[in-house]
Amino acid sequence: MQQHSSLIIEIKTNTRLRLGIWLIFIILGSYTIELLSKHEYQVKDDFNHARLKLAKIKTILSQKNWDTLSVQAKDTQIAIEDKLWLADNKGLALANFQAWVDLKLRAAKLPNTRITVESSPVQEHQLLRVAAKISGTFVTKPMIDFLLSLALHPQWVIVETLNIRKKNTQSGFSLVLISYFQLPLQK
Repeated sequence: MQQHSSLIIEIKTNTRLRLGIWLIFIILGSYTIELLSKHEYQVKDDFNHARLKLAKIKTILSQKNWDTLSVQAKDTQIAIEDKLWLADNKGLALANFQAWVDLKLRAAKLPNTRITVESSPVQEHQLLRVAAKISGTFVTKPMIDFLLSLALHPQWVIVETLNIRKKNTQSGFSLVLISYFQLPLQK
């Protein structure tokens, strides 16, 4: 009790202490107002986002041609699935892709090539992403033939990176290819 009354007396007599306390209250009040302002902007942003989503949903629900949309979606799904490679499991996917890449490299006659297929491909649902890293000596005509064979293949083969470098008198390349395999449904 004694300390409490001496603190009150000190506050009443010390002007700097009173100013310091008022300054602390002003800072706390300003910070609180700033937090509330940020919260207000976040709530408005969330509301506008929800309003836009609702408008999109209403637009979709107001459409009357569901049969046509269903057929279009199925056609798109079939077209995409036709571009995927097929394999019964991860091991076969890795082996098939490596063998196919090796066959295309030999057909293009690219010299001194080395193929490395990633040992642990990424799988999401029934899709398996397989990457192959290829390096070798760069020769223009065989490289063009190889890239053309990739582009003409009915399944997707994506060239993620292609680096061509020149060391002294010999040119080299490194290439990363990506393919997607569709795996059978797991039971």
